[in-house]
Parts: sequence; C-alpha cells; structure tokens
Amino acid sequence: MLTSIIFLHGLTGHRERTWTAAGEDKPWPESLLSSDLPTARIITYGYDADVVHLTRPAGQNTVREHATSLINDLTSLRADANGRPIIFVVHSLGGLVCQDALLVCNNPNENIQRDILLSTRGIAFLGTPHAGADLKRFTTAVANIVSLVKKPNRSLLQVLNRNSETLANIKNGFLTMVNRRLEDGLEPIKLHAFYEEQAVDFLGCRVVEPDSAKIAGHGFDAIPANHMDMTKFRTVSDIGYKRVLGRLRNWIGDDLYDDSKIVSRIATSGLSGATVRIIWYRTFFGLVHGQPGVSSLETSNPGEALASWRTWRR
Repeated sequence: MLTSIIFLHGLTGHRERTWTAAGEDKPWPESLLSSDLPTARIITYGYDADVVHLTRPAGQNTVREHATSLINDLTSLRADANGRPIIFVVHSLGGLVCQDALLVCNNPNENIQRDILLSTRGIAFLGTPHAGADLKRFTTAVANIVSLVKKPNRSLLQVLNRNSETLANIKNGFLTMVNRRLEDGLEPIKLHAFYEEQAVDFLGCRVVEPDSAKIAGHGFDAIPANHMDMTKFRTVSDIGYKRVLGRLRNWIGDDLYDDSKIVSRIATSGLSGATVRIIWYRTFFGLVHGQPGVSSLETSNPGEALASWRTWRR
C-alpha cells in the first residue's frame, strides 16, 4: 500500500519555503525525496503560524484550533484513501500541532478521524520543543514592538514557554496515547527526534536545545544546522537529508525503493500511468479536489498557502 508523507512547518513557516534551501527554486520534498521514495504520496500542509505580520494582523488560532483544522482538511484529502499509512515530518511548532491533532483523533467525531490515528506509522520531529524553547523571549520582544501597530498571536508564543501548561498537556497526553497503543497491541507510532547542532547567529544560542528536542525512550539524531536551516536540504549528500531519508525508509520498508517491488505496487495500486508520473498540483479547499494544475492564487496574496495543501502524486 502506498504511504502518505505529510510535511508540517513550524512557527512563522510556510508550506514550501520552510523546506526550500537558499538559492533553490524547489523544496526538497519535490527535488530530492520524490526520487528517493518514488511511490510515496508527498504532501506539504500550510497554516498561519506567524507570530506577527508587518502588513496585516497575525492569525489568532490556538494550537488546538490549528490541530483541528489539520484533521478536518486531512479528512477531506483522504476521502478515497482510508487505511493508507501516514508518516508526518514536522518542524518546531508543527510537531505540537501534529501531536494535538492525533489527540483530537483519539476522541473522534467521525470514523475517518479514527482512521487517521490508526494509519499513522511514524513522526519525524525536527527541532520540536517538547520541553519548551528559549525562542519565546526573542519572539515576545519582537511581538511587543510590532504590537504597537499590529496584533501578534500571543497564544502561539505562550505555548513555547518552557513551563507552558498547554505544552505539558499536549506532550503528556500524546505520549500516554502512544504507549497505550502498544499495550493494546495496535500498530505502534514510531517517534524520532532530530535536533539542531548550531546556534542562530543573532541569538547566540540554539532555539531548541537537545534536551528539549529529544523524547525519552525514543531515537534521535543531530542535524548540522541551526533551527531555521535544519529543514532545508540542497543535495542528496547533505548529512541531514541522509539521516531523515534513512529514518523514513526504515519506517516505510525497503520494498518502497526496490525497483522490482515498485512495479508490483504500481500494478496493484490502480493508479494510471499519468498519475504515477510526478504530478504537481495544488489543492485549495473550495476548488474541485484533485484537479491537476497550479492554482490561480498568487503567492503575494496574504491568504494564500495558509490552510492548504500541495501534493506530489495522488
């Protein structure tokens, strides 16, 4: 069965720019991963995680509201793909949104929400602050300045406070759910943390320290970059890319990139030859789902790419 790999950006991120290295015109899920995992459905999700906007007020959604929107949108996207395995690749705040989204699915309003939880096979966390982050001081200072003219999203800032009750509730509830799945004999959700090795120059420190990024009892790796650049790979030789790819391959299974098995998977998947080719399309809810092509929305449109998907292959 084909696997969906869903990329979720973090604080002030963007569904494409977060994953695009400086000087490159394509995000690495397109330029690198689509070749190394040729039968995976690769998806990037965008939501308004800006702390401040210089030209408009920041969105005021909480982590739970972002999590609920993610699940509602994913439910629509998976209408014809129940049971398809899911792997999440998440950066910073995106990891908290992902965890909380799966907690929503643990008490589902619809069976398809339960299916999302049961289908989740793994989560790769890149710089997710499981125990808070020192970035809070910096972003609060910026927000205070900009709040003179615009309204920042303080609820997202507060979640990143090391002693945040919301953060603790998400972390504890999620890990309890993961452990309970093992006790109940269900398919486990595999977790792996990637932490940043380098400090951000203008902060003089790492945004998320290793002790905050790691998850007790689960594996971890370092990525030789700072918090913002740890999601941006340029070539297949980048050590960070090799480590993330290795983890994804381990979770998905060797047969995904064995040529003889790829042919067999495609033959039994029901996909047409046109669909098997790398098809670029954006799906904006409100448009007809699944239509190939690029949306007419321009990237300069303030609302573009906030609660929307970009996918590679159906």
